[in-house]
Amino acid sequence: MKFNILILALLCSFSLAACKNNDLSTNNFDKIEIHEMISFSEQKPNTLQVISNQDDILTITDAVNRAKKMAGIVDIADPHYQLQLGKYNYYLWINPNNTATIMNVNDTNTIYRIYGAEKFINIIQQ
Repeated sequence: MKFNILILALLCSFSLAACKNNDLSTNNFDKIEIHEMISFSEQKPNTLQVISNQDDILTITDAVNRAKKMAGIVDIADPHYQLQLGKYNYYLWINPNNTATIMNVNDTNTIYRIYGAEKFINIIQQ
């Protein structure tokens, strides 16, 4: 009986770990592509920005990793940007109070807030 409970607890732990926001810290990206957006489905033409500086890439991936999941139902305006980090894609909103909001394009029901994002925002808006 105790063995069954232990197995169940381990399965639950693995399931919860799989639901965690993408952990980008284990990925080494050569570049990050950023597009300005018109809407969720349309990129603004000729706005591709490619970030290849490793310090800037580290700043962006660290910011995404420390983003805090926000509770509630998502009803949000069109994104300002779309970030592509390897196989990971995020919509991005820049907020006026040095915060940013991100949403994984594959999970549009959940948003994450990045606090203290001044350096992150400066890199994005170069």
